[in-house]
Amino acid sequence: MSVAAPPKITLYVFLTCLLAGSGGLTYGYDLVVAGGVSIMEDFLVKFYPTVYASERNVKQNNYCKYNNQVFQLFTSSLYVAALLATFIAGSITRKHGHRMTMLMAGILFSVGTILGVAAENLIMLILGRVLLGCGLGFSNQAIPLYMSEIAPPIYRGVPAITVTLAGLILVDSPTYLIRKNKHDKAKKALEKLRGHCDILLEYEDLVKATEIADALQANKSYRNLFCIRNAPQVTVAIALPFFQQFSGNDAILFYGPFLFKAAGLGEQASLYSSVVTSSVAVVGIVISLLIVDRSWPTNHPFGSICNHVFMYGCNWGNFWN
Repeated sequence: MSVAAPPKITLYVFLTCLLAGSGGLTYGYDLVVAGGVSIMEDFLVKFYPTVYASERNVKQNNYCKYNNQVFQLFTSSLYVAALLATFIAGSITRKHGHRMTMLMAGILFSVGTILGVAAENLIMLILGRVLLGCGLGFSNQAIPLYMSEIAPPIYRGVPAITVTLAGLILVDSPTYLIRKNKHDKAKKALEKLRGHCDILLEYEDLVKATEIADALQANKSYRNLFCIRNAPQVTVAIALPFFQQFSGNDAILFYGPFLFKAAGLGEQASLYSSVVTSSVAVVGIVISLLIVDRSWPTNHPFGSICNHVFMYGCNWGNFWN
C-alpha cells in the first residue's frame, strides 16, 4: 500500500501500542506467577491440604504427589475460560470495537485478581481463575488486531489496570470507525496516529479493504473457512498456536517451579530458576521481533532463507487456488 507521506512511528502510536500491548504482560505474568504460587507450602496448606500431604510423602514419586484433579483445575480453568471467552469477544469486537473489548478484558482481569488475592476458599480461587481466563480471551482477541490496525503498514507484524486504561483513553482503530460509517472520525484518528494530514491514499485503501471484508462477512457460514482456497491461511492460523503449545513452552513456564523442585532445588531456588527461564524467553522474543520485522537483503544468508520460505508459501497458496 502506498501513501503520500512516508509512514513513521509517532509518539502517540508508540504509547498506544505500549498501553494496548500491556495486555500480553498479564498472560505471561499470570503464567509464571501462578506456577510459582502452586508450589508454595502456604498455598497448598490452605487450598490443597491433600496435595500438601502427598508432597510431604517422600515415598511417592513426583507424579503421584500432584496427581489431584481439583488441583489441576486451578491451572486448566483459566485456559478453558479463555477459549470460550474468545468466541464471545469476536462478536463484541465486531459490534462495539476493540476499545470496548479491551475495557472488558481489563475489568475481568481486575476482578479476577481481586478474587484470587482475597480468596478464602477454593470456590473463590477457581472463580478468580475463570475471570482471569475470560479477560485473557478478550485481550488475546482484541489487542493483536487493534495493534495491527493502528500501526503503519510497514511496521505491522502490564498489569490489569493498564489494560483498563487502554480501553478508556485509546482511540478506536480507523478500520472499525470506517466499518461503522464514521468516516470523519476515522480520518481524524488516522491523522492522529500517523502524525500528519496526508492520509488520503491510506484511508482509501482502508475503505476498500473494509468493503471487501464486509462482503465476505455477509456470508457467515463457518464452512467457508474450510474451502480449498482458504487452506493456506487456515493451516497457518491453526499451526501457529498448535506448535506453540506442542513445543511445551507454556508448560515449561508454568510448571518450571515444579520441575526445578523435583530436580532437587529448594522452593526459593526453584522460583529464581523460573525467573531466569522467563527472562531469557523475553530476550528471545525481542530478538525474534527484530528479525521478523526487518527487511533483509537477498544477498544476506538470512534474507535468502526468508525469500525461499516466502516463495514456497506463495507457490503453495497458488497451488490451492
